[in-house]
Amino acid sequence: LSTSDGGASWETQVSGTDSFLYGVHFVSPTHGWVVGDDGTILRTTDGGRTWKRQNADGEWMLKDVCFANPMLGWAIGDDGVILKTMNGGETWRREEIATSAKLNAIDQGGTILWVAGEEGTVLMEKNVPAPEALVEITELDEAIEMPKEPVVNFASLRVNSIPRKAKIILDGKPTNKKTPATLEDLIPGRHEVKLVMSNHGTVSKIVTLKEGEMKDITLKLPTRNRQISILAGGIAIGGITIAVLQFFAGGF
Repeated sequence: LSTSDGGASWETQVSGTDSFLYGVHFVSPTHGWVVGDDGTILRTTDGGRTWKRQNADGEWMLKDVCFANPMLGWAIGDDGVILKTMNGGETWRREEIATSAKLNAIDQGGTILWVAGEEGTVLMEKNVPAPEALVEITELDEAIEMPKEPVVNFASLRVNSIPRKAKIILDGKPTNKKTPATLEDLIPGRHEVKLVMSNHGTVSKIVTLKEGEMKDITLKLPTRNRQISILAGGIAIGGITIAVLQFFAGGF
């Protein structure tokens, strides 16, 4: 349903799907998304007159959707699923989070993204690009002029370590990559890079990326000290004492 008179009257729109729909979000009077059962994600660019299905690569029950701008958005639902798009919904990628609770609502306040769900679940992501004002009205009842959709210039980060093969964690989330590796499609701004490696502990660094930048960093992991224990003793053979030394190496 849609209204153009503040809710005094409503007009039925054809979605093109028979799936239940739960969440809707518009970034302008014409550009919006709706989500629902069976991984359904629909997009409109004409105020809801027509809807185009987008591929979520899954059959999740999606409960809500939120976009910061025409390119960057999220959809959430059952089984702790959070899907993210950085190209207006043409492709969606599942975010790795430590919950399987049903997620029901998502909203953005400034540069913080909030997600709420069952079992008292509340999730927060910082440093999200602030929502962009896409509609500019100069006078009351004057025609609305829509600017062109902005081009998002993402950044890349090449992560190296001494020694190699350290696990890479970005902004508190595992990347499933080991050094050396390149992290692509990063939102410009501040990011925390943490490296983890057994017998070497962890090391972290805050990196600031600019639009379109390709940055290269190398982090040195701490080397754990090794402890050598020497046990001295002796045995007597034919009146001659022979010293015996035993070495034990260990880490701490």
